[in-house]
Amino acid sequence: AAYFPNQKGGPLEGEVGFYFPSCSGDAGLGNYEVNYTSNMTVRHAGGVGFRAMLQAIKAKHSQIDRMTLIGASGTAVSRVAWAPAVADMLPQTQVLVVADSAMHVLPATQAFQFFWNEVQWSPNPSGNHALAKLYDPNTNSFPTFDWRSVSAISDMLRSYGGRIKVLYLGCINDKGVVGDRTALYKYAKLDTAATRESSTKEVEQETWDFLRRLQSDAPAGTAFSYITKGDCHYQIRNGFEVERINQSDPSDLGVQKFTEAFLTGNTSGPQHRWCAETKT
Repeated sequence: AAYFPNQKGGPLEGEVGFYFPSCSGDAGLGNYEVNYTSNMTVRHAGGVGFRAMLQAIKAKHSQIDRMTLIGASGTAVSRVAWAPAVADMLPQTQVLVVADSAMHVLPATQAFQFFWNEVQWSPNPSGNHALAKLYDPNTNSFPTFDWRSVSAISDMLRSYGGRIKVLYLGCINDKGVVGDRTALYKYAKLDTAATRESSTKEVEQETWDFLRRLQSDAPAGTAFSYITKGDCHYQIRNGFEVERINQSDPSDLGVQKFTEAFLTGNTSGPQHRWCAETKT
């Protein structure tokens, strides 16, 4: 099930919503046709479709006060990557991003570097595209997805002067992220001895490093996060089932209310709430 906050009783009740399905294996980011073998060609062109949807929205709704991008898992990574392109396409619009379980790919990590340099449909113009060709030669309005710097997200938020805001949700030992990381490392031969335990430790460390940097470097009021203990994969798609982080703190209303406050612009208290395993 997807999360539709514009339905009756939701924080964005009555707002126009668009649902973007994807089956191109690129979470709505790709613009390449890849000939993996003589009898297997995959059009990783989800980005072309996502851009077409955005252009159609702009044509229909020329004056947009706010656009909210919502993604879970791979599409959460995609929505963060798309945020600056959307802001450029709609220069008067506030862009909000809800990124649920987006820790698969974080800036300047080994996982990102592999994607950036080796994945055939990577937007890196100097990457390995030996088996690929552009699906659409017109690359205008596509996200660059250049996260080689550890401060890529904070830098992006700063450059848009508060017009882009992002909320990260997740469980610190997300089983989906950990499982994918183990499989990636074995497939890419980055660590053929990778185990769930080693991947859990690596993902956890990457997550805290990223969030601490985001907390310290992002402009005030632009970055938010609610990270709970456990191994859940998805918060918004599972009905916000996780418990509040701090049961004894009356200002901690839980992940659902935290998300709704972000969406409505009625945030108060800490911008970042993290489970007790980390020192803040």
